[in-house]
Amino acid sequence: MTETLDRVKEQYRLRTKLPVYKRRVAFSLSAIEEYLLRDTFYMSFSGGKDSLALLHLVSTIKAVPIVFIDSGAELDATHNCISEIEALGHKVLRYYPKLSIVEMCKQAAFWGAETDNEVTWKLSQWRETLLNEPARRALADTGVSAICLGLRKSENRGRLMMLNKYGIEFVRQDGMKIFSPIANWHGDDVIAYCLENDLPISSEYLSPADSMRDRESRRTGTMLGTSGTTHGRFQVFRREHPALWAKMLAEFPRLSRMT
Repeated sequence: MTETLDRVKEQYRLRTKLPVYKRRVAFSLSAIEEYLLRDTFYMSFSGGKDSLALLHLVSTIKAVPIVFIDSGAELDATHNCISEIEALGHKVLRYYPKLSIVEMCKQAAFWGAETDNEVTWKLSQWRETLLNEPARRALADTGVSAICLGLRKSENRGRLMMLNKYGIEFVRQDGMKIFSPIANWHGDDVIAYCLENDLPISSEYLSPADSMRDRESRRTGTMLGTSGTTHGRFQVFRREHPALWAKMLAEFPRLSRMT
């Protein structure tokens, strides 16, 4: 198994030798350094590969607040990654939505959940409750002006269009300032960077059975997100995280139909 994993790592070691990889790293470091000369931000950390690589990039230049927003249905891999970076000396500020994603799904009677008063949440309400409101609290508490996110164009068409239109710095309609210095990175760049710098990347991204493309599409974020059905994540959770899957089935019995 170790020998197989070493071959996986060798693929990404070769990636770090490419000029395009080196240019992307250099650009991001320069962009972060320039941004921090004129403004402040907190680093939004999800425990995934993108935010892990971005955290390392930022921390080589300056220590900034690190914020993790816990949806209430995070994988062990996420919490383990946070524990590991804390062991390296980083302080992670944890924020919790006023309603967790589990509570919102239960109130909406998703997947057979029992509720006395079913609520129909609008997409804007999901975003406001789970992301925007805790993010505003974090901005107020840390006293910074912007949020640094690991958004990348190659993740999906929506992000490609948004980042092409607005660039790596933009102000959202709600007034939040966003900075995305790894926007031009590809997934293999991110994994290569994590391995090159011995970062505590989750083994979820390093399965020898996966292709490089499959590894790039892996997610370690909240279990009950919209990508659960679109990317077949429920099947992955059932197979690879049986304890969490059983816990979610107790709340949402019809999840079994999604696999």
